Amino acid sequence: MMKHNLQERGLFSLRRDGREEDDNKVDKILNPWAADSRLWNFIFLASCLIGVSIDPLFLYVPIVDDNRKCLKRDYNMEIIALVLRSVTDLFYVFHVCFRLHNALKMSKELHVSIFTNFPWFHLLIDILSILPLPQVVVLLYFSQITGSRSLSGRKFINLILLLQYVPRLFRVYLTAKEIGKGFDSLISQRVWVRCAFFFFVYLNFGHVFGAFWYFYSIFRETACWHEACKYHMPKQCTPGFFDCSLGIESHPIKNLTKLNQYCPINPPDPKIFNFGMFSGAIESRIVNNTDFPTKFTRSFFWGLKNLSSFGSNLDTSGNIVENLFAILISILGLLLFLYLIGNLQVPSFRNIDENVYETICKFLKPVTYLENSYIIRKGEPIDMVLFITQGTMWTFGNGIIPMNRLQKGDYYGNELIEWQLNSTFYYEFPISTCNLKSHTKVEAFVLMANDLEHVLSSFSIDPLFLYIPIVRDEGKCLDTDNNMKIIALVLRSLTDFAYVLHIIFRLKDALTISMQLGQSIFHGLPWPYLLIDVLAILPIPQVVVLIHFSKITGLDYLDARKFINLILLLQYVPRILRVYLSAKELGSSFDSLARRIFGAFWYFYSIVRETSCWHKACHKLRKDPTNEHECDPGPFVCGEEHPMKNWRKMNEYCPVNPPNATVFDFGIFSQAIESRIVCNATDFPKKFFRSFWWGLKNLSSFGQNLDTSSSVQENIFSIIICILGLLLFLYLIGNLQVSLLQNMDDYVYETICKYLKPVTYLEKSYIIRKGEPLDMMLLITQGVVWTFGSSTCPIDGLQK
Repeated sequence: MMKHNLQERGLFSLRRDGREEDDNKVDKILNPWAADSRLWNFIFLASCLIGVSIDPLFLYVPIVDDNRKCLKRDYNMEIIALVLRSVTDLFYVFHVCFRLHNALKMSKELHVSIFTNFPWFHLLIDILSILPLPQVVVLLYFSQITGSRSLSGRKFINLILLLQYVPRLFRVYLTAKEIGKGFDSLISQRVWVRCAFFFFVYLNFGHVFGAFWYFYSIFRETACWHEACKYHMPKQCTPGFFDCSLGIESHPIKNLTKLNQYCPINPPDPKIFNFGMFSGAIESRIVNNTDFPTKFTRSFFWGLKNLSSFGSNLDTSGNIVENLFAILISILGLLLFLYLIGNLQVPSFRNIDENVYETICKFLKPVTYLENSYIIRKGEPIDMVLFITQGTMWTFGNGIIPMNRLQKGDYYGNELIEWQLNSTFYYEFPISTCNLKSHTKVEAFVLMANDLEHVLSSFSIDPLFLYIPIVRDEGKCLDTDNNMKIIALVLRSLTDFAYVLHIIFRLKDALTISMQLGQSIFHGLPWPYLLIDVLAILPIPQVVVLIHFSKITGLDYLDARKFINLILLLQYVPRILRVYLSAKELGSSFDSLARRIFGAFWYFYSIVRETSCWHKACHKLRKDPTNEHECDPGPFVCGEEHPMKNWRKMNEYCPVNPPNATVFDFGIFSQAIESRIVCNATDFPKKFFRSFWWGLKNLSSFGQNLDTSSSVQENIFSIIICILGLLLFLYLIGNLQVSLLQNMDDYVYETICKYLKPVTYLEKSYIIRKGEPLDMMLLITQGVVWTFGSSTCPIDGLQK
């Protein structure tokens, strides 16, 4: 019988090796996991990913009761996790049974034993993966976490969790490995699908590590209780369980107030007991919070932040398990990052300059310069960005000695990009400080200034609206920067007008061409792009910020803030998508714009966060019978009656210089509030550059230094910064899949790209006439080509 190397082929091998049909059937019997059943393969893949994502939810079941110093359960989370896990396991078991059933049926037909070379190792991994070990341990052995012998119980739980996740992670690894091998599958054909899969795995690891961080934080706090019981209060403590369900009578420690002395948590004191990298969870008290979104977003951001930074900012104690956990985060974060980068890079592009493919960009135009030609002289305006695809250029100063050498892969015109991003006046271009001269014959693509203006100007002004609200310290109320309001409205109106003209001209050109060719304008018109453009120019955030400004400060400020967040998101989704489509031409501009947007949002949300503190203080006063008349419901708007009778009391409830996290935690907005840039109405550059630097710093570091509070919106904002920063970084350093080759596998790339050559055809040129031999294959990257028969009526239109 033909040998089958089953162990190497794995679960999702979809390749056909050209053998006879019977041999293929035998192969399916001997290795049912390699059978060509795409539907079930995708079901299996989905069940694996969803199952691994649900497992960490069980780690959120334990909760600390601060008042009684014991552990209890979040029964709602327990039920939800059990139901979700049962559903995914049902699909998983059904998938395995389906495979075994097909293998048994076909073995009877072909009289081949199913046990011959059967991949028992893969079957064992699948069985171990679906065993509900962590659920059983967390739910049935819950008291072991809190008992007098909790150390042994904790080691046992760690071992069980490890034994469960090893086969699950190994299954994910095998799946990812086979996705990279299977060239017949949809997943392997499209690089973006593989990238999306690996990126999901990356996020899932952040979710897993965040859940373990929460779970081990409870371990560390209970460890402190046991240490205090054993070493500091041996006569006042009896062996027992810190389990709330047993009642206060069974509590090991009778004097609970002393426990705060030996286990300080707000803030923790490392001299008494060092909680290490779990101090953040313990001090913020998410370990005693039943609000799942709060503790989930905080934990998920922690996991994602430290996975992205390879654990470089983890401050551990001397605990062995804690240090092993930190080492695992560091190593796995680095491995996942390198693996993700490796799958983003297309091997075929090693042999051909990537700028050849940049012709797919809408505005790039091919140009050729002869040897020793002056392209731009010193003192002349820079009105284009030049992308070199072939040849060498030199830049000169006053003398004849070259200052810099530019060759293929380089570009010239960074001053124009920076000028477009940072200037609001478009009647003059930046002046060149050097001469640009071709050393050899140069082939390049140019992006003219007017096209660059269209790419960038419409999106640089929007964040200015977020700087309109300001805080008045004298009076504790919100006001508006009227000068900024007028400037932002005028600039936005001008760019929107230019944008509308651009759309009209595009539609006019499309109508003219359609009439010349006798085609309907609705045939082939890119409606998704038109819809994105229309949504992108709607002045939604301006209307919301200007008209609904008082809603931020009113009694129903929480609902209004959620509404404003939703509106801003709905507006920026098409705008960011439009920036992405345009940023295929200039990736760095997308990065810079994203930093500016996040800086503006940081400023805006800092004001929202401070007003939320005011409302919380007002709510506390109304609940206090002695001060219930100190604050009335109403908006904190300057010029109107202030809700609080003595607004100076606000400094006590909302300290801002410096902020006090024990009174009110402003989280990542503390710097903006403490520096009082939120109060600056006259010096716009100061608050703009401070906000821009904040966005630049945290986007570049993937948000790893963000110290968040328990606010759900704040943690979601931080997660977006972390994810988008990573995506932008990958986008800038990786060679992403180009659209014209997205349906080809990597081996086809390797053959084609060795011989690709860029060509340009003038308008209305005949490329191949009827009856001539076909001696080339043409891959269109820009423009439209028509095929004709005997008549002058076009048969088909070919485009990029």
